[in-house]
Amino acid sequence: MDKPVVSVIVLTYNSSKIIRNCLRALLNQNFKHPYEVVVVDDGSTDGTCEIAREMGARLIKLKRHIGSPACFGLLRNIGVTKAKAEIIAFTDDDCIARKNWLDELYRGMEGESCVVGPVRNVATSILALADENWKKRMRTYLDKARYVKFLSGGNSAIRRSVLTKIGGFSSLFVEDTELGIRLTKRGYKIKFVHNAVVYHLKSVTIRKFFKDRFHTGIGNSFMQRVIFRRGRRVLLIIMMHTVATITTSFFKTIYFINRKKDALETFLDAIGNLGYLLGLLCGYLKQTLRVAEFTNYERKIKSLSSTNRLTS
Repeated sequence: MDKPVVSVIVLTYNSSKIIRNCLRALLNQNFKHPYEVVVVDDGSTDGTCEIAREMGARLIKLKRHIGSPACFGLLRNIGVTKAKAEIIAFTDDDCIARKNWLDELYRGMEGESCVVGPVRNVATSILALADENWKKRMRTYLDKARYVKFLSGGNSAIRRSVLTKIGGFSSLFVEDTELGIRLTKRGYKIKFVHNAVVYHLKSVTIRKFFKDRFHTGIGNSFMQRVIFRRGRRVLLIIMMHTVATITTSFFKTIYFINRKKDALETFLDAIGNLGYLLGLLCGYLKQTLRVAEFTNYERKIKSLSSTNRLTS
């Protein structure tokens, strides 16, 4: 096989129920150049690795589960070191890429350092509808955008040389957002490729919905304190605004009590914002995002690599 011009990296853990659809879409792209799909597995135990091998993806497996969204950056860096191509693309195991996704990303990379594409949520659960208003606002902004200041781990591509030059992904929360900010601060532009679409399957439980918002809160705490160097006053304002939003959502739930769909959406929005508020609080009060704390994850990765516990 010729050397691939693009390496697609997918992070996964215990995703045997969904990864087959993801890989089927990736391995059947309308793309005339050679490419590879690299699956980085965080120690799955449910048959995910067997499915990846069976479908023809390159598998990099950690025999010991690291866990926590804080390790995503480290896992992405492992995928980059094992990938063969200069252009590195990223998507997630719960995403389905359009047939022309890779071709659109590749063409978008001409003369560019980094590109990002739209991630369109597919609501397979009523819980996914809680983000509808936010998604509508984002679509309005992105429909007009040519260059953006963010990166998405679910749909993006970057040159290996650029990623290496700026030090790769961080080992902290919101690693993709942080990388996007670092890129723009260094003078790199992130092009938005409108036709490079992936669909994100949003089938979630109340627990996962709450947990996702909780991690978003921790991530925003990190963004405000570590990246933007903002102090407690800004975080306090954000927390007060979130409390007001939660209160408003609960009152709307009561108001819409006879309109079940509207009442459920506003109630779920309140639950999500409660998780977000607790995440902000956790990130601030317990200093969850101190760099020293996350060196433990880096040590684990180095330990796994040095003892040959990364298997292909």
